[in-house]
Amino acid sequence: MRRSKTLEKLMKELTPEKIEEMRLKRIARNKALTLEFQLGWYVGEDIVNRFLPTLTVDMLQTRVLINVTKEEEDEVKQLNDIWYSNYDEKVKNDDNWIALRKYHAMLEEKYLPPILECRIRPLNVDNMEEFKNGFRSSLWDSDLCHYDITSNDDIEIVNEEDGYFTIIRLKYKKNEYGTD
Repeated sequence: MRRSKTLEKLMKELTPEKIEEMRLKRIARNKALTLEFQLGWYVGEDIVNRFLPTLTVDMLQTRVLINVTKEEEDEVKQLNDIWYSNYDEKVKNDDNWIALRKYHAMLEEKYLPPILECRIRPLNVDNMEEFKNGFRSSLWDSDLCHYDITSNDDIEIVNEEDGYFTIIRLKYKKNEYGTD
């Protein structure tokens, strides 16, 4: 299989010096990470793997699948097929795309829990801001999160009084096509 012209061009630009420069930047970036950021990242990965819900009509899915009805699934497929068969990259805010996104937003609001509450092993974090930065980065990079992680203030983290769990709460975030 032939590589694209763009990839060919990029590969030619990767001299041994450029590869070494990229390696050194990666190492410096990793050394700059704090322990709290990394802990937040891994807790975020755990949340994605164990708690984060997605719908059966979502393109990307987690282990926690919420089923929609067969009729709703058929409607999503029909709207997707209409949009895809008429897709034109030059058209911004395509009506078919907007119809698909509005329907999907309605399903999200109907089925996803408004508050996602995750009980994890107790945390003892010194720098909560760094922890939340790592946590937010992890959920953002998953491309699966329907919950508001816009800022650190959107993430509620509390330790239970009895010391058995730390509770992380996330609020559902209506997307731009949501009803309201």
